[in-house]
Amino acid sequence: MRKIYILGTGGTMAGWAPNPNEPGVYQAAQLGIQGLWEECISPLDAADPVHNAQICTEQVAQIDSKDMSLDVWKALLRRVHECLMQPDVAGVVVAHGSDTAEETAFMLHHALSQQDQPILIKPVVLTCAMRPANVPAADGPQNLKDAVRVALDPQATGVLLVCAGDVHGARAVQKVQATALNPFSSGIAGPLARVQSAPNERPHDGEVYVTWLKSPAGFIPTQRAPQTRRRPIQTLWEAPEWPRVEIVWSHALASGWALQALLNAEVSAPPPKRLGSPKLLGLVVAGTGNCTVHESLEPFLQQAAQMGVKVVRTTRCLQGGVQKDETPSTSRYQGLSPFKARIALMIDLLISYDDLNLT
Repeated sequence: MRKIYILGTGGTMAGWAPNPNEPGVYQAAQLGIQGLWEECISPLDAADPVHNAQICTEQVAQIDSKDMSLDVWKALLRRVHECLMQPDVAGVVVAHGSDTAEETAFMLHHALSQQDQPILIKPVVLTCAMRPANVPAADGPQNLKDAVRVALDPQATGVLLVCAGDVHGARAVQKVQATALNPFSSGIAGPLARVQSAPNERPHDGEVYVTWLKSPAGFIPTQRAPQTRRRPIQTLWEAPEWPRVEIVWSHALASGWALQALLNAEVSAPPPKRLGSPKLLGLVVAGTGNCTVHESLEPFLQQAAQMGVKVVRTTRCLQGGVQKDETPSTSRYQGLSPFKARIALMIDLLISYDDLNLT
Protein backbone atom coordinates (compact mmCIF):
# COMPACT_ATOMS: atom_id res chain seq x y z
CA MET A 1 0.00 0.00 0.00
CA ARG A 2 1.44 3.34 -1.07
CA LYS A 3 1.67 6.03 1.62
CA ILE A 4 0.82 9.68 0.98
CA TYR A 5 1.11 12.52 3.47
CA ILE A 6 -1.35 15.42 3.16
CA LEU A 7 0.01 18.50 4.92
CA GLY A 8 -2.54 21.23 5.62
CA THR A 9 -1.64 24.91 5.76
CA GLY A 10 -5.12 26.50 5.62
CA GLY A 11 -6.12 28.70 2.70
CA THR A 12 -9.49 29.05 0.98
CA MET A 13 -9.84 25.27 0.80
CA ALA A 14 -10.21 25.38 4.57
CA GLY A 15 -12.30 28.56 4.49
CA TRP A 16 -15.83 29.14 5.80
CA ALA A 17 -18.43 31.58 4.49
CA PRO A 18 -21.01 32.93 6.98
CA ASN A 19 -23.51 32.92 4.11
CA PRO A 20 -22.91 30.01 1.71
CA ASN A 21 -24.70 31.94 -1.02
CA GLU A 22 -22.03 34.64 -0.88
CA PRO A 23 -18.82 32.69 -1.61
CA GLY A 24 -16.76 35.84 -1.97
CA VAL A 25 -17.19 36.75 1.70
CA TYR A 26 -15.42 34.22 3.88
CA GLN A 27 -12.66 33.62 6.39
CA ALA A 28 -9.78 31.45 5.16
CA ALA A 29 -8.13 28.70 7.21
CA GLN A 30 -11.01 27.65 9.46
CA LEU A 31 -11.22 23.88 8.92
CA GLY A 32 -8.67 21.17 9.64
CA ILE A 33 -7.12 19.02 6.93
CA GLN A 34 -8.30 15.75 8.48
CA GLY A 35 -11.96 16.78 8.24
CA LEU A 36 -11.49 18.10 4.72
CA TRP A 37 -10.02 14.81 3.57
CA GLU A 38 -12.75 12.77 5.23
CA GLU A 39 -15.31 14.80 3.26
CA CYS A 40 -13.39 14.03 0.08
CA ILE A 41 -13.20 10.26 0.45
CA SER A 42 -16.70 9.57 1.74
CA PRO A 43 -18.40 9.69 -1.71
CA LEU A 44 -15.62 7.86 -3.58
CA ASP A 45 -16.22 4.52 -5.23
CA ALA A 46 -14.45 1.65 -3.48
CA ALA A 47 -12.53 0.94 -6.69
CA ASP A 48 -10.98 4.40 -6.75
CA PRO A 49 -7.16 4.14 -6.56
CA VAL A 50 -7.15 6.56 -3.66
CA HIS A 51 -8.69 3.81 -1.52
CA ASN A 52 -5.65 1.65 -2.18
CA ALA A 53 -3.33 4.19 -0.56
CA GLN A 54 -2.50 4.90 3.05
CA ILE A 55 -3.33 8.57 3.62
CA CYS A 56 -1.83 10.42 6.59
CA THR A 57 -3.04 13.95 7.29
CA GLU A 58 -1.17 16.54 9.32
CA GLN A 59 -1.82 20.20 10.11
CA VAL A 60 1.42 22.13 9.61
CA ALA A 61 -0.15 25.60 9.73
CA GLN A 62 -3.55 27.30 9.58
CA ILE A 63 -3.23 30.61 7.74
CA ASP A 64 -4.48 32.63 4.81
CA SER A 65 -1.66 32.20 2.28
CA LYS A 66 -1.50 35.95 1.64
CA ASP A 67 0.07 36.06 5.11
CA MET A 68 2.70 33.40 4.39
CA SER A 69 5.60 33.73 6.81
CA LEU A 70 9.12 32.41 7.07
CA ASP A 71 8.18 30.36 10.13
CA VAL A 72 5.51 28.51 8.16
CA TRP A 73 7.87 27.98 5.22
CA LYS A 74 10.54 26.54 7.48
CA ALA A 75 8.08 24.22 9.23
CA LEU A 76 6.62 23.07 5.90
CA LEU A 77 10.01 22.52 4.29
CA ARG A 78 11.15 20.48 7.25
CA ARG A 79 8.06 18.26 7.27
CA VAL A 80 8.12 17.74 3.50
CA HIS A 81 11.78 16.76 3.72
CA GLU A 82 11.15 14.39 6.63
CA CYS A 83 8.22 12.74 4.84
CA LEU A 84 10.12 12.27 1.58
CA MET A 85 13.02 10.69 3.43
CA GLN A 86 10.78 7.89 4.69
CA PRO A 87 11.20 4.85 2.42
CA ASP A 88 7.52 3.88 2.59
CA VAL A 89 6.26 7.35 1.56
CA ALA A 90 5.33 7.64 -2.13
CA GLY A 91 4.67 11.37 -2.13
CA VAL A 92 3.44 14.45 -0.30
CA VAL A 93 0.40 16.65 -0.94
CA VAL A 94 0.29 20.21 0.43
CA ALA A 95 -3.11 21.91 0.83
CA HIS A 96 -2.32 25.61 0.37
CA GLY A 97 -3.94 28.94 -0.36
CA SER A 98 -3.83 30.03 -4.01
CA ASP A 99 -2.39 33.52 -3.44
CA THR A 100 1.18 32.40 -2.72
CA ALA A 101 1.02 28.76 -3.85
CA GLU A 102 3.41 29.40 -6.75
CA GLU A 103 5.99 30.89 -4.38
CA THR A 104 5.76 28.04 -1.87
CA ALA A 105 5.95 25.51 -4.70
CA PHE A 106 9.11 27.10 -6.04
CA MET A 107 10.61 27.44 -2.56
CA LEU A 108 10.20 23.70 -2.04
CA HIS A 109 11.51 22.96 -5.52
CA HIS A 110 14.62 25.11 -5.18
CA ALA A 111 15.38 24.20 -1.57
CA LEU A 112 14.97 20.44 -1.98
CA SER A 113 17.07 20.40 -5.13
CA GLN A 114 20.09 21.74 -3.24
CA GLN A 115 20.98 18.35 -1.79
CA ASP A 116 22.33 15.23 -3.46
CA GLN A 117 19.81 12.78 -2.04
CA PRO A 118 17.34 12.15 -4.89
CA ILE A 119 14.23 12.71 -2.78
CA LEU A 120 12.56 14.79 -5.49
CA ILE A 121 12.15 11.63 -7.50
CA LYS A 122 9.04 11.45 -5.35
CA PRO A 123 6.28 14.00 -6.04
CA VAL A 124 5.36 16.96 -3.87
CA VAL A 125 1.95 18.17 -5.07
CA LEU A 126 0.48 21.50 -3.97
CA THR A 127 -3.20 22.23 -4.41
CA CYS A 128 -5.66 24.93 -3.42
CA ALA A 129 -9.21 26.22 -3.87
CA MET A 130 -10.94 29.36 -5.08
CA ARG A 131 -14.16 28.80 -3.14
CA PRO A 132 -14.53 28.17 0.60
CA ALA A 133 -15.48 24.73 1.81
CA ASN A 134 -19.14 25.32 2.71
CA VAL A 135 -20.43 27.00 -0.48
CA PRO A 136 -22.25 25.26 -3.33
CA ALA A 137 -19.87 23.69 -5.87
CA ALA A 138 -16.83 24.21 -3.69
CA ASP A 139 -13.76 23.31 -5.75
CA GLY A 140 -11.48 22.30 -2.89
CA PRO A 141 -12.57 18.65 -2.57
CA GLN A 142 -12.02 17.92 -6.26
CA ASN A 143 -8.65 19.66 -6.29
CA LEU A 144 -7.53 17.76 -3.20
CA LYS A 145 -8.58 14.41 -4.66
CA ASP A 146 -6.85 15.27 -7.93
CA ALA A 147 -3.66 16.17 -6.06
CA VAL A 148 -3.63 12.81 -4.27
CA ARG A 149 -4.21 11.00 -7.54
CA VAL A 150 -1.30 12.85 -9.13
CA ALA A 151 0.90 12.03 -6.13
CA LEU A 152 0.01 8.35 -6.62
CA ASP A 153 0.73 8.40 -10.36
CA PRO A 154 3.97 6.52 -11.18
CA GLN A 155 5.11 9.25 -13.60
CA ALA A 156 4.75 12.09 -11.11
CA THR A 157 8.00 13.50 -9.78
CA GLY A 158 9.30 16.79 -8.41
CA VAL A 159 7.25 19.71 -7.10
CA LEU A 160 3.93 20.20 -8.88
CA LEU A 161 0.80 22.32 -8.50
CA VAL A 162 -2.64 20.88 -9.28
CA CYS A 163 -5.74 23.04 -9.73
CA ALA A 164 -8.88 22.68 -11.84
CA GLY A 165 -7.51 19.53 -13.44
CA ASP A 166 -4.25 21.08 -14.66
CA VAL A 167 -0.85 19.91 -13.40
CA HIS A 168 1.87 22.57 -13.46
CA GLY A 169 5.59 22.53 -12.75
CA ALA A 170 6.92 24.68 -9.91
CA ARG A 171 9.27 26.77 -12.08
CA ALA A 172 6.74 27.91 -14.68
CA VAL A 173 3.43 28.20 -12.83
CA GLN A 174 1.96 31.62 -12.01
CA LYS A 175 -1.39 32.80 -10.71
CA VAL A 176 -2.76 34.96 -13.53
CA GLN A 177 -6.46 35.25 -12.63
CA ALA A 178 -7.80 36.78 -9.42
CA THR A 179 -11.07 34.88 -9.05
CA ALA A 180 -11.34 32.22 -11.78
CA LEU A 181 -11.62 28.57 -10.73
CA ASN A 182 -8.56 27.87 -12.88
CA PRO A 183 -6.35 30.84 -11.97
CA PHE A 184 -2.96 29.33 -12.85
CA SER A 185 -0.96 29.28 -16.06
CA SER A 186 2.46 28.03 -17.08
CA GLY A 187 2.57 30.45 -20.02
CA ILE A 188 4.01 29.15 -23.26
CA ALA A 189 5.33 26.08 -21.44
CA GLY A 190 1.78 24.91 -20.74
CA PRO A 191 0.71 22.39 -18.10
CA LEU A 192 2.65 19.17 -17.60
CA ALA A 193 -0.44 16.98 -17.32
CA ARG A 194 -4.20 16.95 -16.83
CA VAL A 195 -6.40 15.00 -14.48
CA GLN A 196 -9.38 13.83 -16.49
CA SER A 197 -12.46 11.68 -16.15
CA ALA A 198 -12.06 8.40 -17.93
CA PRO A 199 -14.36 7.48 -20.85
CA ASN A 200 -17.59 5.78 -19.91
CA GLU A 201 -16.47 2.49 -21.41
CA ARG A 202 -13.85 2.08 -18.69
CA PRO A 203 -14.77 -0.39 -15.93
CA HIS A 204 -15.68 2.23 -13.35
CA ASP A 205 -17.72 5.15 -14.59
CA GLY A 206 -16.25 8.41 -13.38
CA GLU A 207 -12.80 6.93 -12.78
CA VAL A 208 -10.09 9.57 -12.90
CA TYR A 209 -6.64 9.27 -14.42
CA VAL A 210 -3.66 11.51 -15.17
CA THR A 211 -2.72 12.27 -18.77
CA TRP A 212 0.86 13.48 -19.11
CA LEU A 213 1.43 16.00 -21.88
CA LYS A 214 5.20 16.31 -21.59
CA SER A 215 7.99 13.77 -21.37
CA PRO A 216 9.83 13.68 -19.10
CA ALA A 217 6.91 14.82 -17.00
CA GLY A 218 8.65 15.69 -13.82
CA PHE A 219 11.58 17.28 -12.15
CA ILE A 220 14.27 19.52 -13.64
CA PRO A 221 16.69 20.44 -10.83
CA THR A 222 17.88 23.98 -10.39
CA GLN A 223 21.59 24.74 -10.57
CA ARG A 224 23.47 24.39 -7.33
CA ALA A 225 26.93 24.78 -5.90
CA PRO A 226 29.23 21.74 -5.70
CA GLN A 227 28.61 19.56 -2.66
CA THR A 228 31.79 20.77 -0.95
CA ARG A 229 30.54 24.35 -1.25
CA ARG A 230 27.05 23.81 0.15
CA ARG A 231 25.67 23.95 3.64
CA PRO A 232 23.21 21.16 4.54
CA ILE A 233 19.55 21.69 3.73
CA GLN A 234 18.79 21.70 7.46
CA THR A 235 20.33 25.17 7.49
CA LEU A 236 17.16 26.49 5.88
CA TRP A 237 14.86 25.54 8.75
CA GLU A 238 17.42 25.99 11.52
CA ALA A 239 18.45 29.53 10.54
CA PRO A 240 16.50 32.11 12.57
CA GLU A 241 16.18 34.31 9.49
CA TRP A 242 16.85 34.05 5.76
CA PRO A 243 18.96 36.61 3.89
CA ARG A 244 17.11 39.80 3.10
CA VAL A 245 16.43 40.29 -0.60
CA GLU A 246 14.23 43.08 -1.96
CA ILE A 247 12.53 43.49 -5.36
CA VAL A 248 12.94 46.72 -7.35
CA TRP A 249 10.53 47.45 -10.20
CA SER A 250 11.42 49.34 -13.38
CA HIS A 251 8.59 51.17 -15.14
CA ALA A 252 7.70 54.33 -17.00
CA LEU A 253 8.53 57.53 -15.09
CA ALA A 254 10.60 55.51 -12.61
CA SER A 255 12.85 57.39 -10.23
CA GLY A 256 15.72 56.16 -8.12
CA TRP A 257 14.43 57.77 -4.93
CA ALA A 258 13.08 54.63 -3.29
CA LEU A 259 16.18 52.63 -4.18
CA GLN A 260 18.45 55.43 -3.01
CA ALA A 261 16.58 55.59 0.31
CA LEU A 262 16.92 51.84 0.69
CA LEU A 263 20.67 51.96 0.16
CA ASN A 264 21.12 55.02 2.37
CA ALA A 265 19.33 53.23 5.18
CA GLU A 266 21.77 50.35 4.82
CA VAL A 267 24.73 52.72 5.14
CA SER A 268 23.41 54.67 8.13
CA ALA A 269 21.74 51.93 10.18
CA PRO A 270 23.92 50.13 12.74
CA PRO A 271 24.55 46.38 12.42
CA PRO A 272 23.54 43.67 12.98
CA LYS A 273 19.88 44.65 12.50
CA ARG A 274 18.83 47.33 10.05
CA LEU A 275 15.34 48.79 10.14
CA GLY A 276 14.18 45.71 12.02
CA SER A 277 15.35 43.37 9.22
CA PRO A 278 18.58 41.53 8.44
CA LYS A 279 21.21 43.33 6.44
CA LEU A 280 20.28 43.81 2.78
CA LEU A 281 22.17 41.16 0.83
CA GLY A 282 20.34 40.99 -2.48
CA LEU A 283 18.28 42.94 -4.99
CA VAL A 284 16.09 41.47 -7.72
CA VAL A 285 15.30 43.89 -10.52
CA ALA A 286 11.96 43.36 -12.25
CA GLY A 287 12.93 44.95 -15.55
CA THR A 288 10.86 45.87 -18.57
CA GLY A 289 11.02 43.77 -21.72
CA ASN A 290 14.27 41.84 -22.01
CA CYS A 291 15.31 43.05 -18.54
CA THR A 292 15.77 46.64 -19.60
CA VAL A 293 16.02 49.03 -16.66
CA HIS A 294 15.09 52.71 -16.45
CA GLU A 295 18.15 54.95 -16.59
CA SER A 296 17.30 56.53 -13.24
CA LEU A 297 17.83 53.19 -11.48
CA GLU A 298 21.14 52.18 -13.04
CA PRO A 299 23.48 54.34 -10.88
CA PHE A 300 21.94 52.99 -7.70
CA LEU A 301 22.11 49.39 -8.89
CA GLN A 302 25.82 49.92 -9.52
CA GLN A 303 26.15 51.45 -6.06
CA ALA A 304 24.40 48.41 -4.55
CA ALA A 305 26.83 46.06 -6.28
CA GLN A 306 29.77 48.07 -4.96
CA MET A 307 28.29 47.74 -1.45
CA GLY A 308 28.39 43.98 -1.79
CA VAL A 309 24.69 43.55 -2.52
CA LYS A 310 24.09 40.82 -5.10
CA VAL A 311 21.95 42.14 -7.98
CA VAL A 312 19.91 39.75 -10.14
CA ARG A 313 18.02 41.03 -13.18
CA THR A 314 14.72 39.52 -14.28
CA THR A 315 11.78 40.62 -16.40
CA ARG A 316 8.33 41.63 -15.22
CA CYS A 317 6.91 40.10 -18.44
CA LEU A 318 4.87 36.96 -17.82
CA GLN A 319 6.47 35.07 -20.68
CA GLY A 320 10.01 34.84 -21.96
CA GLY A 321 13.20 34.85 -19.94
CA VAL A 322 16.06 37.32 -19.87
CA GLN A 323 18.36 36.75 -22.83
CA LYS A 324 21.18 39.25 -22.40
CA ASP A 325 23.99 40.12 -19.99
CA GLU A 326 24.05 36.68 -18.43
CA THR A 327 26.96 35.48 -16.31
CA PRO A 328 27.45 32.06 -14.69
CA SER A 329 26.35 33.56 -11.38
CA THR A 330 23.04 34.86 -12.75
CA SER A 331 22.14 32.32 -15.46
CA ARG A 332 20.51 30.05 -12.87
CA TYR A 333 17.77 32.69 -12.48
CA GLN A 334 16.95 32.55 -16.21
CA GLY A 335 13.21 32.35 -16.84
CA LEU A 336 12.15 32.97 -13.23
CA SER A 337 9.60 35.58 -12.25
CA PRO A 338 10.92 38.33 -9.95
CA PHE A 339 9.19 36.66 -7.00
CA LYS A 340 10.77 33.27 -7.67
CA ALA A 341 14.17 34.78 -8.39
CA ARG A 342 13.99 36.45 -4.97
CA ILE A 343 13.29 33.10 -3.32
CA ALA A 344 16.11 31.41 -5.23
CA LEU A 345 18.56 34.15 -4.27
CA MET A 346 17.58 34.00 -0.59
CA ILE A 347 18.15 30.25 -0.53
CA ASP A 348 21.38 30.47 -2.53
CA LEU A 349 22.82 33.10 -0.22
CA LEU A 350 22.13 30.89 2.78
CA ILE A 351 23.07 27.49 1.33
CA SER A 352 26.07 28.22 -0.88
CA TYR A 353 29.52 29.16 0.34
CA ASP A 354 30.11 30.69 -3.10
CA ASP A 355 27.77 33.56 -2.27
CA LEU A 356 27.95 36.37 0.25
CA ASN A 357 29.23 35.80 3.77
CA LEU A 358 26.29 36.17 6.15
CA THR A 359 28.32 36.49 9.34
